[in-house]
Amino acid sequence: MLLEIGHRLARYQRRRSDGEKESSVGSMAGSTGAMVGAMLGLLAFMLAFTFGMATSFFQARREVVLSEANAIGTTYLRAAMLPESIGNLTSLEKLVLFGAQDPRAVDESDPVPRERHKFPAGMSRLKNLVYLDLGRNGLDEIPVFVKDLPRLQHLGFAWNGAKKLPPFLAGLHELTTIQLDSDDLSDLPGFLNTLPRLSYISLGGNCAITQKPTKMRDLKKRFPRISFDFENEYDCP
Repeated sequence: MLLEIGHRLARYQRRRSDGEKESSVGSMAGSTGAMVGAMLGLLAFMLAFTFGMATSFFQARREVVLSEANAIGTTYLRAAMLPESIGNLTSLEKLVLFGAQDPRAVDESDPVPRERHKFPAGMSRLKNLVYLDLGRNGLDEIPVFVKDLPRLQHLGFAWNGAKKLPPFLAGLHELTTIQLDSDDLSDLPGFLNTLPRLSYISLGGNCAITQKPTKMRDLKKRFPRISFDFENEYDCP
């Protein structure tokens, strides 16, 4: 009898002890899971905060650059002058100076420039420029600083007085588009075929070309990879 009672008490004690151990292990596993979840949550918060700051910084920097570029462009349109400090905008990608030194006033609020001003040497430092429009500035030739813009893709030079294209354009391997409407061109140089990305040239208003169907056919034949726009905005004399 005593042996049976002792046996049953021992079994009961062992079952109780095993239950307490399992409960302890389960409690520990729950605590570990909660800790891992908290750490992952904190990591996600830190990553989100870091990326948010980086995005805000990039956006603010971009807005500052655009604002300064717009201010410079407005100043140029009013005074027909560019400061030497424009070369400090090394991240600038687009610069539109169309009509800045046009001898004709657009309206009463835009005074007519009294003299032509040279482009500052700092223009050569705009290495990230991909879009440049110098249209309607009374220029007889494409400025030399353009050769120092290796990333340039779009060059606008319409409504000037260019009679020929300079050889240094052959070094602008990223160039895809050239606007040459209403200049004074009678032909195009063969080196344009060496520009691997050049795909579009507008020549409307160059009457020595657009008034001669044989000339237009010849250009298409000589430059098969390039799409030409010969449409005249105004009638040739």
